[in-house]
Amino acid sequence: MPCSAMAAVQPGMSREQVRELLGAPKSIESSEDGAQTWIYHRHTWAIFSVYFSPEGKVEEAVHDF
Repeated sequence: MPCSAMAAVQPGMSREQVRELLGAPKSIESSEDGAQTWIYHRHTWAIFSVYFSPEGKVEEAVHDF
């Protein structure tokens, strides 16, 4: 996944917009309130996480490099 695609993820984007940009996540963690964290693996060690509100909008995107 190119850095430019990760940088394009912005607060307020929908789950559908993120899926179109990055593809399907490696895993999804869901909370009881409907919030989700989508986990993408970049290479074998780097992780890119996208945090969604219960309404399905990006709140934050974090890369652990």
